[in-house]
Amino acid sequence: MITLNTFAEAIEKGLNSNGNIKFKIFADAGQYKDAFKDRTVKERYTNGIIRAGASTVIPAQSGLIATQSVQLELTVQLPSPATDEEILKSHRAVLDTYFQTYSTQLMTDESGKKYSVSAVYSLAGTGAVEIRPHIGTSVVFTVSISYGYVEGGINSSECKYILDEHELPYITARTTRTPTAEANAYAENGGRSTSVNTAYLRGFDFEIPLLSDNAASNMILETLLGGELNELHTLTVQIGEKTDPTTDIGEKTDPTTYVVTVGNIELNLRGIDNGSITLSLVEAAEFAGVNNG
Repeated sequence: MITLNTFAEAIEKGLNSNGNIKFKIFADAGQYKDAFKDRTVKERYTNGIIRAGASTVIPAQSGLIATQSVQLELTVQLPSPATDEEILKSHRAVLDTYFQTYSTQLMTDESGKKYSVSAVYSLAGTGAVEIRPHIGTSVVFTVSISYGYVEGGINSSECKYILDEHELPYITARTTRTPTAEANAYAENGGRSTSVNTAYLRGFDFEIPLLSDNAASNMILETLLGGELNELHTLTVQIGEKTDPTTDIGEKTDPTTYVVTVGNIELNLRGIDNGSITLSLVEAAEFAGVNNG
């Protein structure tokens, strides 16, 4: 089980790796870190506290599945009105960078168990400027975070699909293997039907955002509007690329490559919503179509 202290340590390490601002993060309660190291050297700390919210634990035979909501409160010193705007902008930039970089990560709890962790963050909100004990004039940034984690799990961000050297920026991805079976009833089995698989078809289904400057999205759109019949493509599948920039936990699995052809493509547009593409690929024989490129 990941403790609140583990989340606090991960946030502190991540924030401190994204700029020159020094952060000290506590769990639930803690004393503010003094701004002064000694009489001659000054080093300011931005103090933060994370507080536990609602949580859900689902015991599973393979390990633990859980969710945990927390609230992160960062108290930012404002020593002079002349620098207030710059200080607030620099802190918000560090927060934005951290949340974009660490939406998924791997963590280890105190017993050594490894977890795949995903996080959803709210935009950082700010409160009123006040004079606070030990801090002085300051403002508080508040961020709501919702963690979901699975013991030994593989996150979707660790799974990549590369079509003709272009990584697919999928929203959802589904890989299927559908068998063709023959059923027979035998008298000695009391009429019970058994089956034998004679073939199977491997398929890949994706929902992809419609992007103006993405090579994979543009290539699929071009195929929809004018591609050749039975054009062959190469699809490389990487499942479980487990790397973590803060802990180096995990390992990279070997990719698998398939020859595929395009099945169904749909361009989805509605009102002022962002567009998306639904794409189906099916495994094909190399001699069965036109080679791409």
